[in-house]
This record gives sequence, C-alpha cells and structure tokens, in this order.
Amino acid sequence: MRFGFLASFLLLVVMCLACGDDSSLGAPENPEEFPQVDDRDQGDFVVSWNRAADPELTGLEQVLRDWKFFEDVAVGLNQTFALPRDVVLAHGQCGEANAFYSPRRSEVLLCYELLLYIGRQFNLAFPDLSAEDLGGAMLNTWMFVFFHELGHALVDVYDLRITGGGEQAADEFAAIFLIDAGAAGAVLDAAVFWLLTDSGSHSNAELADEHPFGGQRFYDLLCLVY
Repeated sequence: MRFGFLASFLLLVVMCLACGDDSSLGAPENPEEFPQVDDRDQGDFVVSWNRAADPELTGLEQVLRDWKFFEDVAVGLNQTFALPRDVVLAHGQCGEANAFYSPRRSEVLLCYELLLYIGRQFNLAFPDLSAEDLGGAMLNTWMFVFFHELGHALVDVYDLRITGGGEQAADEFAAIFLIDAGAAGAVLDAAVFWLLTDSGSHSNAELADEHPFGGQRFYDLLCLVY
C-alpha cells in the first residue's frame, strides 16, 4: 500500500490554511448571518478530536485540527438548528476505513483511515493527477462523507420520517447541502469515488446491504447535480 502522496496532500491543506478561503466548501464566512435558534434548543454540535496512534495518521490529524473547518461548520449549524441534545462531530483512528453515525452516542465519527483510503483510490485510478487535484478530490469527498453522516444524525435527533432507504436519503441531503453551498464539484468528486469502489461483482451479503452499490450512488449523484 502506497501513501507517498500524503505529504503532498498535507502541504496542499497547509496552503489552503494560508489562503484562508474555504467558503467553497460551505464554511460560514460570517456566523452572525445564520438565523438565531429559539428557547427549544437543548443541545449543540460539539467538535471532538481523538488522537491518532498510528504515525501515518498523526500528521493528517494535526493538519485537519489546524484547518478549523469543522469548528466553523459547527458554529453555523448551532445557529441554524435547535437540537434536543448534543451531537458530537468526531474524528479518530478506528482501525478501519469507515465513517458512521452512532445513535446511542449521538456521535458522527469520521475515521482518518477513510481519508487515506479515499486518496489511495484516486491515486490508483488517476496516477497522473497533480498533488493539488488529488488533494482537492480527497477534501471534496471527505466533505461529502461528513454531510452524509450529518444527515443520519439529523434524521435520528429529530426522529424524521423519510421515504426510501436511509442511505439514499443521507446521500441526497449531503448533495443538496453542498450544491446549495456552491460546491457541486464536491458532489461530483464523491460520485467518482463511489464508482471507483464498485467492483461490478457483488456478493449476496452486498446485495442485502442497506448501502447502494457504488455505481448506483455515482449515477444518483450525477442526477442531483445535473
């Protein structure tokens, strides 16, 4: 497994920090512009960072911490949503490439290993991508994954009734949120990632899984964008 591209990605994120313009990914430029919540607000979105033990992940963790993107997003979300309880927005080392929402803990957890896996998929499929384009695709897909899991969290805390499958609904939430924020490119990069993960051959367990196949997610997201 090759992760030589990671250093280039980290450099890209540092450059993004220096330029200070993350509005294309949906971070609020002025949190005061968000509508104020009412007295029914009983909780907050709380950002949490769990330390990575793997040396391959510690540098990535620190860059994401320093970026402050999730703290900025949490400010906007807290001024937009009146929550019945706290929802934790966490990053951590999980031992697997994954991201999920835990209703029991009211926690969205994004695993550092998943970001490395996203980068590896793009790197293997498009070896001629520049470091800038590779880093952009990784960040875009990471944002989509975050808002997908946020969709699951909102369905749970508000006990929302949805039509169709929960995974499709979370994909649609993430896509519409990013498109409305002017970041349709993030949705397209995520769509490409899902396509790259689809082998085209599916086991019975995969057929029974609640997640759509990567190819299905690819075309569903394209339809939302176009």
